[in-house]
Formats: sequence, structure tokens, C-alpha cells
Amino acid sequence: YNKCNAFLISPKDTNLWVAAVGGNSISDRLLRSVNGGANWDTVLIRDFGEYGIPLEMHPDNPDTLYFGGDFSRLWRSTNFGATWAELGSDSVFRSPCDIVVVPDSANIILVGDGITGQTIPPGQYYKSVDGGLTFELMHSRTGIAGASEIPGMACSRQRNSTVVGTNWSAGGVQRSLDY
Repeated sequence: YNKCNAFLISPKDTNLWVAAVGGNSISDRLLRSVNGGANWDTVLIRDFGEYGIPLEMHPDNPDTLYFGGDFSRLWRSTNFGATWAELGSDSVFRSPCDIVVVPDSANIILVGDGITGQTIPPGQYYKSVDGGLTFELMHSRTGIAGASEIPGMACSRQRNSTVVGTNWSAGGVQRSLDY
């Protein structure tokens, strides 16, 4: 593999690892190790964006992971990546750039969505208030030349309603004070 877009280690068992990898003419996939990286098993084959961070651990329930693949719904695992299931029925993302599960607000999940160089539609922010079953478009980077992706998003436990997101390739940062 020549790319690793995300890598997680379980805080409950440091022998459990999950990685989003791809490249070398091999389909993008999620790999899981139960022995600290000595052996790896493929647990999901699904394309994901070249530059995104498609994998997120729930900050309050670290056995729950979320994955955003290209042209699909959000995926969820409740056993630290051993098995995966698609969430919801109507929210299909183009190429999730980043996923944020809001601390102390278990049902709020945010997704930055976009495709490199595709400015119509531009990078978009989505929000779920039901744990990822449905998503609502909250903001679109319309009118910002080159704002085709939302490559990084963050929020903190101390001010969990404040979220920031970045733009690529136009630059700039947005801030929301209401999730």
C-alpha cells in the first residue's frame, strides 16, 4: 500500500488497530489488526478520497468507529472495526473529507464532503442529529473559487458546539458556534 489516510488504536486494547489504506493498484480498504500490527485482515473494501481522513472514533464510545467512503452512506462499526454496516437510507456523500463525532453529544455527527477540483457543488458541511441515520446540508462553500474540499474539521470537549473546518484549495477556515 502506498497511502494510509487514517490510523486508529483502541484506547481499551492497544493491540487493536484499524487503518484506511490503498494504492499500488489495490482497491482502497480498511484493515484491522488484533495483535498490534503483526497480522492484518481486510474488514471493508471501499474507495475513499485521496486526501481525506475517512475514519473516526467515537470520543465517548471508542468501540464505535465511523467510515466515509466515496459515493456511499456513512458506515459504522460497534466492535472496533471487526464488522461494518451502512447507516441510514438517503444520505450519500461524494467523498467525505473528514468526520467529527461531537464529544458529549453522541447523536451529532458532522461530515465535510467534497471532491478535489470539483467546485460545482463545492465543499459542503453536513450534520446529523440522529447518530448518522440522516444528514442535513448545513453550509456550502458556494462562491469561493477553488473551495472544493473540507479536508480538516475539529471540535473539543470543552466547547463541543464550536466546530472549525478548513478549505482546499482556496484556503480559509470556517467556524460554527452551533455544531
